[in-house]
Amino acid sequence: MTIIQVKHDEVMEKLAVVQEALDALELQCPSVQSLGKNQLAFTKEWQKREKTILQNFMKCIDVVRKNIEDTRANIHSIKRQDEAIAEKIDF
Repeated sequence: MTIIQVKHDEVMEKLAVVQEALDALELQCPSVQSLGKNQLAFTKEWQKREKTILQNFMKCIDVVRKNIEDTRANIHSIKRQDEAIAEKIDF
């Protein structure tokens, strides 16, 4: 009989690595002071674009963070199911 079983510890270690990489991500908006007295239309559009990029970046981080949490919960659930099945089969 073929046994399919999740390697819980390995998956959790990989998720920890992903979480650390996610926590290390940082994107900062350029400061308005760095522009000096520049009042060009391009500068205003550039500032808006940078703000939008930062907002989208933060949304992506939130989505990945939620995916990590969901994956952790699913892996824990699969582990419990594996343990329950193993008890019934009694290897």
